[in-house]
Amino acid sequence: MQTGPQRQAPRDIIKASNSYYDFMVEETWLAMPRNRNNTAHVYDENAAKRLMTASIEH
Repeated sequence: MQTGPQRQAPRDIIKASNSYYDFMVEETWLAMPRNRNNTAHVYDENAAKRLMTASIEH
């Protein structure tokens, strides 16, 4: 039997938070983990800049 809080995926947490906090732009928040995953091993400066710009503009 598991005790304590259950683990949830970041996407599930973001979606649940969006239902409570209407100031959140769900797509922007959902893009952040995806962008983090896409940049974890990016060694190309131009690719990193494009992802950074996309995150900021989103």
